[in-house]
Amino acid sequence: MEAFLSHSRNDKELVNRLYKACTRAEIKPNIAEFEKLGTARLTAENIVAMIHKSRLFFLFITPNVMNSVYTQNWVNFELGCAYGARTRPAQIQKDIFVFESFDQIQFPISYLDYYILFDPDQEPHWEFVEDLLSDEKKHWSRFFPILGGQRPSDRIGKPTRCRACGSQYTLLSQVEKLLCPTCRREVMFV
Repeated sequence: MEAFLSHSRNDKELVNRLYKACTRAEIKPNIAEFEKLGTARLTAENIVAMIHKSRLFFLFITPNVMNSVYTQNWVNFELGCAYGARTRPAQIQKDIFVFESFDQIQFPISYLDYYILFDPDQEPHWEFVEDLLSDEKKHWSRFFPILGGQRPSDRIGKPTRCRACGSQYTLLSQVEKLLCPTCRREVMFV
């Protein structure tokens, strides 16, 4: 199983942590730096192909994404490629996971399936992410169609629907309130 990691090039430490967590969970992480576009090694078509062959799509929303219009455009391009692949019958279905720190920023996300608010400086949060990835890998093993059952992210998550914009996703964090990742209006849990 493969995963594409969409991020700001300034979030190398964060991406390296997720890269290692993916590797330990036996998920092959794909990372592309758009700053290398135009080189003999990397083209926009290569990046689209990497996204299309990945089963999982991980998007990091950080201040580094927000602070660069260039990065915002590429992140939205990658997200659109992941979502657009859903309409192409020959493509692998994508699950879109959005990671954001508890200090949410004003960056609306058009499409997502799973939303994770976490503190990248807290080791227990990384352990949760690694356990989640391991469970996802097991879920998509060749035995899953025989075993059936609910996938781990859906079992531990909270189905959420924003009353303001109608966005639906599974929240994989324990919080009392948050800003909707799509419209950025407050959502309360009681």
